[in-house]
Amino acid sequence: MAADHDLNTKVIDDRADGAVVSVHAMPRSGRNELGTLENQQLRVRIAATASDGAANAELIKFLSEVTSVPRSKIEIISGKSTRHKRILSQESRLRSSSTV
Repeated sequence: MAADHDLNTKVIDDRADGAVVSVHAMPRSGRNELGTLENQQLRVRIAATASDGAANAELIKFLSEVTSVPRSKIEIISGKSTRHKRILSQESRLRSSSTV
């Protein structure tokens, strides 16, 4: 699907320090899973609740699992208290991952 490739270039921003992904987090979703690309954001369902940073921690753990990037190399650079987040991966594997 050619449209997916066009959306991917807007969702992932390559930078000198890694790749930044625009994410729409959906806490209390029952399970962790990647969703669709919508409004230039990757929708990610997270089972954890959005209290005391639990959903943010689970989001980083889940992204680490699906991209094989260590958790220590993934950080939320904006949107820690909102559903709209920008995630920095300090490893290039995120940029080339077929999962994202």
